[in-house]
Amino acid sequence: MLRKINFHAEILLLVILFFSSSAFIPYQHAFTSPGQAQNDETSIVLLNGTPFQFENHIIQNGENTWLPGNELFQLMDLYNISFSDRSLYATYFDKEHKHVECRFSAGDNSYVRDTENNVTETVSVRPFIFNNELYIPEQMLEGVFGDFINTDIDTNLILINLSQKHLVLNQMDNSNLLLQMESKNPSRLEDSRINALVSGMVQNPAADWIGWSQNQLKNDGFSEVRATYNFSDGPAVDFAYAHAEKEIPDEFIDFYAQMKSMGISTRYSLSFWDMQHRMDGGTLNLDRLSTKEERDRYLDYVRMVVTSLKGSIDSYELWNEPDANYDLYQHITPQDYIEVARLAIPLIHEIDPEAKIVLVSTSSYVGKETQDYSQYILESDVVQLADAISLHTVNNDASPVFLSEYYYGYDAMWDAIKTIAESNGFAGKYYADELNYRSDYSLTTLQPEPGEYHPYQPEIAAKYIGRMIAINRGMNISVGTSGTNSSERFYEGIMIRNMAYLLDGLDAADFPVAVDSDSQLVRYYTFTDQAGKHYLAIWNDDAAGIDDDGTTCIITLPNLSASTVVIYDPFNSLQQQLNFTTDNNGLILKGMLLSDYPKIIIFE
Repeated sequence: MLRKINFHAEILLLVILFFSSSAFIPYQHAFTSPGQAQNDETSIVLLNGTPFQFENHIIQNGENTWLPGNELFQLMDLYNISFSDRSLYATYFDKEHKHVECRFSAGDNSYVRDTENNVTETVSVRPFIFNNELYIPEQMLEGVFGDFINTDIDTNLILINLSQKHLVLNQMDNSNLLLQMESKNPSRLEDSRINALVSGMVQNPAADWIGWSQNQLKNDGFSEVRATYNFSDGPAVDFAYAHAEKEIPDEFIDFYAQMKSMGISTRYSLSFWDMQHRMDGGTLNLDRLSTKEERDRYLDYVRMVVTSLKGSIDSYELWNEPDANYDLYQHITPQDYIEVARLAIPLIHEIDPEAKIVLVSTSSYVGKETQDYSQYILESDVVQLADAISLHTVNNDASPVFLSEYYYGYDAMWDAIKTIAESNGFAGKYYADELNYRSDYSLTTLQPEPGEYHPYQPEIAAKYIGRMIAINRGMNISVGTSGTNSSERFYEGIMIRNMAYLLDGLDAADFPVAVDSDSQLVRYYTFTDQAGKHYLAIWNDDAAGIDDDGTTCIITLPNLSASTVVIYDPFNSLQQQLNFTTDNNGLILKGMLLSDYPKIIIFE
């Protein structure tokens, strides 16, 4: 995965000339450490051949090189990075694609490549702490990750090659250094408008879910959970957990309350499988909730859930994918769905007046049957009772190379959906739920599933996920995810996390943008924050690839001025200050290179 790189003499000369120019002003630090190591403010770092700067500089003593471990691991997109008791831990994938945790400790010549199996190696140099950062020697790092660092003492070059990063210039003739993408503390994540999906929480102890919510959710960019203690889908129903429909234990009631106190909202799915009735010998219609007896049992279930969770749940979704799984007791006719909504919504509001209601929540929106089913509900007066409408419009792998008509017609499709709903009295929010672009690995190994899907390489799946987040947020639609476990699908998880943090608290806004490009497929969306700053998400909307060299363009924003313009790269977790000019035409960005995934430009 990681390998050493070689540079030709002419490239080195260009880099040396670049850094000897007035554009580069080195940091000034004083440092003394064991072995006379010094913070070398004149070291030049090249990341995949591009000038890069760590916040904490690399340290050398003439023979050995130490790198700032936490910063490096973030740059390498490792996860579960933690620093405690003078030791730095991080989880990575080994050659067999297994999760492995490594550990490096201050003052210890030994390091652990695999903490679970205690695979330990020893080198002649030690890590040490400086500026609250654990500095790790090159020998240890390459003992775990392979040869990816090359130090040239004569030219003072530190060459780092990360093969999982394909860097494309953001702007021609831009000598500003690449930096690690700044991200706020997870506790400050407010409303990313991206939710995580979890079903069948009954199958794990509440303590596991508490740890998950505290350690993972906001770190991964989620400020909302679409969840149920019960099961969301017919194929997952397990009668061993029939008690989930009778009561919710106190520890789970406390769990949902804790999530709310952490600023994580919950949308609770009220799908009901009538398990005890079936276990007692009762029968159900394949068209669910079509009899008074079945509706009464459903309403009893709704009453139990809402009474138990009152005040902890922000919204209730009446049923997940009522158009799906006819043979597994999930399907409800649209007529029955509307009638049940008329009964359930007043009951929910009677018990918890503050709770919101989410309607429709139908399956993959590609099929005409699903579209017709959804439209039937959207055209009814029951939508007036909803606070939000959910449609699973992003769970189909649509792209320029698969379902391209759906992909390029996505905006117009949602405009039509909004028109229908609002003409029938709806005045709430919209969700595009269950975002997932399958990768070859996820579909064949991680989560095999039937259906007409089009798996991509993981890097490409991540790029399309980034596009769909930008598209929906740019249309003022919240996004729900599915099947994108960040620890097992790290490319996709990094994209979701970075897009979530970049778009946190932003509102879709309409301001003029002019793009002069050879590509006819440039796509962009505009945002503002509460402080009035302007944001632009922009990319080349042709088919995505692993190695994309960018599409040149000039971007003009009429009537806009700024003191600083910064571009953020959510795929590589990097940022760079852009060069710009201002004239009577507005603010102009020349020599821009658009990638095949969204980059976010912030005008301050």
